Amino acid sequence: AEELAGISVNLEPSGNLIGDWLYVLAAPFPTLKDNIQFEDLIHFWQGTNIGMPFQHLLLSEHTYHTLVHLLGEENNPNVLITEPDKLLTSAWGNNQTTWAILPFQELGPKWKVISIDQQKPTSPGFSTDEYKLNVNIYSSGKDDLSKNGIFSNFQKDKITTINMTGVTALVRATAVLMEKYGVQYPAEEIKSILIEADYTHISNEVSFAVDCPPPKYQMEALQFCSSPDYIELLIDIDADIIEFTGDHLEDWGVDAIYYTLDLYRQNNIAVYGGGNSLAKAKQPLIINHNGNQIAFLGCNAKSPSYAHAAEQYPGTWFCDFDELSRTIHKLSSEGINTIVTIQHKEVDHFVPTTEIVDDFAKLANAGATVIIGSQSHQPQTMTFQENTFIHYGLGNLFFDQYNESQANRLSFIDRLVFYENKLVSVELFANQFVDWAKSRPMTVEEKEEFLSMMFELSGWGEN
Repeated sequence: AEELAGISVNLEPSGNLIGDWLYVLAAPFPTLKDNIQFEDLIHFWQGTNIGMPFQHLLLSEHTYHTLVHLLGEENNPNVLITEPDKLLTSAWGNNQTTWAILPFQELGPKWKVISIDQQKPTSPGFSTDEYKLNVNIYSSGKDDLSKNGIFSNFQKDKITTINMTGVTALVRATAVLMEKYGVQYPAEEIKSILIEADYTHISNEVSFAVDCPPPKYQMEALQFCSSPDYIELLIDIDADIIEFTGDHLEDWGVDAIYYTLDLYRQNNIAVYGGGNSLAKAKQPLIINHNGNQIAFLGCNAKSPSYAHAAEQYPGTWFCDFDELSRTIHKLSSEGINTIVTIQHKEVDHFVPTTEIVDDFAKLANAGATVIIGSQSHQPQTMTFQENTFIHYGLGNLFFDQYNESQANRLSFIDRLVFYENKLVSVELFANQFVDWAKSRPMTVEEKEEFLSMMFELSGWGEN
């Protein structure tokens, strides 16, 4: 038992249940494994099983004493008590695989949350009742803490989850297959990923047009439009936020841009990075959800020829990185997290150009929380600059480049998890295209092979 404000607090079921304290199994972000069994963790702790995906387990002294209650007496020299402020650097800096167990509130984006028996607190639908690293707390005494409400370091109603996705262009062969198999066809196998987050971001690069002709597998010119019927796909996947920075938004003329913006408005889908005017295009989209304040900012960095938004003219914003940096700095100083997406120059490589790296670094220096490249038709590498998560490209979400290269068949969906107005986790979903329109989640083996390559190219090696 411990004393808290003069009241006896203990972990044994004695007295009144006043709350719980939740812990997470965490690994350095570039870790391949997603899940372990609780029984295996107990065996490692007790020194009876060495067949684990990590060799050392770090935790603070306070966490250690709590886990003895959960896991039994520890008997493994590779369980190492570490100062709380050194857990992250020790785990990342160890040449051998090193994981940690820490209280939920100590999470940050450089940690990867590992599921235990397929359960983890950062997943939608999570229940503390089924989670094995959750400790009930009891109190006893004249002044019962239960009168003061629940005592916990995890409250589900403080979490916000956001899916960030790659290129969408509902045209050409993708549209042909939508006409053949149904508008919802492209998302059939990844819909569950897209709809379970609180918000899903879509970078739709093409405007809808009432006079859009029937789609063809191939087109002589890259002049795109989408049938208004295809908005049903975005509705089906619960798209909440549209990034309006794409190269082809103006292909079908100004009327199509106005029509598209109105179609989004009618369906309660928010837009950023573009709009009816330059002022609208520059305006941050700010959401307030479960106590988390998050702003979306976006622009097109390719060429002014793709970004014509003006005082009284619709379109997207041509990036002014100085002005964008000032906006990021202002929002950050007000306690608002910033997610910045840039439609930059396209390269057919897993590794971005020096220009892209430098531009994104400038935005990170301004205080951006997350920076993502929207331009890439194949996945690109990622990095951390201090605590800013940078992903240079996610690949395609819905676009018909299946036959262009093997790399164009691969894609990411990045799920951002915020808690108490802080980014606490980034989860990478890896998908594989099966035809010109539809992708599916990778198998465990495919995902580990893919992530191993991407982490190696990102300069992280393998954990």
